[in-house]
This record gives sequence, C-alpha cells and structure tokens, in this order.
Amino acid sequence: MTKLLSATGIPETDQFFLTTLYFGSDRQPLSFLLDTGSPSTWVAAPNCKTCSQLSSRFQPASKTLKKTNTKLKVSYDRKKWVAGYLSHDNVYLNEKNVGEDISFLYVQMAKGFKNWQADGVLGLAPRKGKKRRDPKVFIE
Repeated sequence: MTKLLSATGIPETDQFFLTTLYFGSDRQPLSFLLDTGSPSTWVAAPNCKTCSQLSSRFQPASKTLKKTNTKLKVSYDRKKWVAGYLSHDNVYLNEKNVGEDISFLYVQMAKGFKNWQADGVLGLAPRKGKKRRDPKVFIE
C-alpha cells in the first residue's frame, strides 16, 4: 500500500509518498520513501547508530541476503548522505510478486535523517552512465 504523508524531516517539500516493500526470505515489511530524483535504493542496517530512531532496521536474518565488501556513499546534498555496503536480497511487492537478487545499499552511517519516518528510500530515477554504481532496484 502506498500512502501520501506530510513531510516531517524532509525540507522544501510538503508531502511525499511512502510505500511498503517486503525484504528478504522472511519478508520483513519496511517503509520506503519513493524518490523519483535518484536511482539509489537503501535501507538502514541494525548497527546504524546515526540513522533515524523513528525507523525500523532491515534485520540480517534473511537466508537470501548477500552483503558485499563494496562500500558506497549516496549524497543528496552536503548535509544529507548515507553510506554502507552494496547488498542483494529478494524484495517482494506483495505476497506473490518478487524481485530476486535486487541490489540496494545496506546503510551503516547516515547524516541528515535524524527524525525520518521511513525505513529507507526506493530510488525510481533512471541510472545515468554505464559505470554508475548506484544500487538499482527493478529496472536498469
């Protein structure tokens, strides 16, 4: 289900869309802000101490979670960024529809998201350039 919410902790906007995706083999429900301006998808790891205390964390109990040693940082501006490791897992839109081995950033550190209401960001913008390493979700 997708909801239109008022923006708390998101400057220069009045409203945003929040949707639920189900991550991993155990289908953990997590809320994502839909971002049409970025191709990057990310979710907070349990050990992210600088992530919002209002959000959930993607627990590493999934049997299909694959973490890599590839470090990435996604910057939104000088005051907002997230950093972590490129990871892959199954992502479900609902009980039947699954994207297998989907790439995302498993965030270990964040700045500028202290009072955020979402568990992560679902980047929907097309990727630019062939060598971009932004985590992708369902389309290349």
